[in-house]
Amino acid sequence: MAALIAFAIVSGTAAWHLVVLGARAQALEAETRAAGLRASSSALAGSRSMEPGERLERFERVLGRRVEFDTHLQTVFAAARRSGVTLVEGDYRHSYNGAGQFFRYEATFPVGGRFAAIQRFSEVVLAELPFAALEDVSLWRT
Repeated sequence: MAALIAFAIVSGTAAWHLVVLGARAQALEAETRAAGLRASSSALAGSRSMEPGERLERFERVLGRRVEFDTHLQTVFAAARRSGVTLVEGDYRHSYNGAGQFFRYEATFPVGGRFAAIQRFSEVVLAELPFAALEDVSLWRT
């Protein structure tokens, strides 16, 4: 009976944490979307009188340059060290979008650490690399 009660308590606590984490994720997503809209609208307002070459250069600065991929990875690993998480070498892929004429890099990292440190790491990376996107997160206890 004690095991069943303990299981019910653990299950209830886990469900509560999932609800809280889901709400926090939705709020963070809404904030990020709103900040992106503000940034893009101010960038557009300032770019109306620019020459096409200047616009392209500004666009590339916002998205990050392909030749700086190693620097971007160094930024990710430095953020991991500062945030107190372990970051094992990940899986890297890139693809080219012919219609948009841009490269897309995807990096998958196994990250280890406490939840607060992982959350801080994610926030730091997204702040320091504004063109980065956190597409998928899977959590499990070890």
